[in-house]
Amino acid sequence: MRKTFILVVVLFSILRTGFSQQDSAKINKDYIVTGYCGINDIKNGKITSDWYIPGYSSYTPDNAVVEKLKPFTESNMTITIVLGTWCSDSQEQFPRFIKIIHAMGLDVENLNIICVDRQKKAEGINLESLKIEKVPTFIISRDEDEIGRIIETPETTLEKDLLNILNK
Repeated sequence: MRKTFILVVVLFSILRTGFSQQDSAKINKDYIVTGYCGINDIKNGKITSDWYIPGYSSYTPDNAVVEKLKPFTESNMTITIVLGTWCSDSQEQFPRFIKIIHAMGLDVENLNIICVDRQKKAEGINLESLKIEKVPTFIISRDEDEIGRIIETPETTLEKDLLNILNK
């Protein structure tokens, strides 16, 4: 009788876990970061540091490509990054991109980081002009004119795609 009771409790627990996605979504929604962010906001965030720190630490940029990127650290270049802290592609690509930025020596003041919700919106920020369809989106501009984008995942690697854009 006791074994049967334990078995029923275990089965109920397993089934309850399987059907609790709605409850999890409600909890996770509270941890979606939106608005303008700095690198440290994400690096030191209670939830975001769980993916940012390992993603940054484990990525090794191609040094040969990074050396070719270094001449492009001019002050007239800006990069707008639109990401979703809830998005697995953002969680993978954003830390890697920041590591590349650090390796090439670009001043982080040249970065505009915008975190969006699942509808690709951030309260108080008009994103319509950026035409964001997927995240992350890395928008590279020179003298305030957009010269290229890396959308969602790179075609080759982030550093090679960035170099291709900057060589235009």
